[in-house]
Amino acid sequence: VGGIAPEPIEVGRLSFDPATREVRIAERTLALPRRELALLELLVRRSGRVVQRTHLDSELYGLDAEVSPNALETLVSRLRRRLEDEEAGLKLRTIRGVGYMIQPC
Repeated sequence: VGGIAPEPIEVGRLSFDPATREVRIAERTLALPRRELALLELLVRRSGRVVQRTHLDSELYGLDAEVSPNALETLVSRLRRRLEDEEAGLKLRTIRGVGYMIQPC
């Protein structure tokens, strides 16, 4: 089957490899819980653009899952703190009433 492996996506000091789903910050691998990784991937793939809440909810939790109303905010908050702690050079912005976006800072 083969083909060309997709190039890693670079945002700030963070590199995301779509083929392996590996996250690196300045040569260090960052291990993330499954949902935080999925959220980061959705945001990084649309770096610099707003990703709507509804899209994130359906991708992360599915349409049938019983999810508390603030589950996404909690997930975003944890990911934001982790990226700050790791000095990823990213800003995870909340676009009130619309969604979230990630961009270099």
